[in-house]
Formats: sequence, structure tokens, C-alpha cells
Amino acid sequence: MIYLRDFSTKFSPEYAAGMAEAGVVLMEFPNTRNYYMNGLGPVWTGVNQYDFKIFDDLIYETLEGAPHAKIMLALDADPPEWWLNANPGERAVDSNGGTYANGVSYASEKWREDVSRYYKAVIEHILSQPYADHIFAVKITAGTTVEWQQYGMSLSSCGDYSPAARNAFLSLIHI
Repeated sequence: MIYLRDFSTKFSPEYAAGMAEAGVVLMEFPNTRNYYMNGLGPVWTGVNQYDFKIFDDLIYETLEGAPHAKIMLALDADPPEWWLNANPGERAVDSNGGTYANGVSYASEKWREDVSRYYKAVIEHILSQPYADHIFAVKITAGTTVEWQQYGMSLSSCGDYSPAARNAFLSLIHI
């Protein structure tokens, strides 16, 4: 059994203790969005700038309640708002020519490079911490349902029609 921490609930060590008492060892941090860690603030704060204190605090409070817990992290690939504002050409574009609030084009090379640096920094940080042995997996998530579903998709609008998506498609068909 795995205990999935609710993204919207302010977590406390007592929750982890209750799960541990019930025999649950595996716990997942759901959708640890880089811009909204458990309502406490962003982790990815600027270009190559990260604040891991919030991240660490969430892990330590879990281990306070469940010292033998094994944790799976669901790291979100959606960029923070500051990144989207700094890179407006990297947003997904829908079939009506609009953009989505959180919608980066998953074909964006810049986004892939920047989020890769973010992930590398997160993993390096985790491996340097005393809690590293408690992390048993990292799951990469993105999109409106954290299942890589593009934001804003509906019966009347679809995407991605951004320059990044168009260029990626053309490179696939070698034009």
C-alpha cells in the first residue's frame, strides 16, 4: 500500500505517523510542483535558482512521523509562471490561437533544457541529504492532470500549434 499525500492539505507529521502505525511504509509526495510546494512557495525560483528548504521540510516532517518511510517524489515538469513570462514563445498554442495559463509546449527545446537543469539540481540535492536513503523513486509529472495532458484541451480547442511544436513536427518528417 502507498500513502499519497494530498496536494491541497497542509501536511503534518501525525498523518505520516498514522499511516506508519497502519503498516504503510511507501509514501508519495503528489505533484511536487516546482512553483507550489504544499502551498508553501516555489522551489524553482529563478534561472538556475532553487530553494530546497520547503522541499526538505516536507520530507523531514514526513520522516518525523514515519521514520522508516520510503518516499516516492512526483516532480512536476510544468515551469513556474516567471519562466512562462520570460519565455512567452515557448507556450503551447491552441487551435484557436490562444495560449494556456500553465501551458508550456512540450516540444519546446528551451523548456526541456531548463527543466532538465532543475531536475539535475533536485536529484543532486536529494543525494547530498541525510534522507537520501528514504527516496525509493522519482516520477516525472506534468499537465493539467499530472498525466501529461496539455492544459486547456476541450472538445472545441486542442493543441499544440506553437512554433516549437510545428518545428518539432517538421523535423520528424524531415522537411
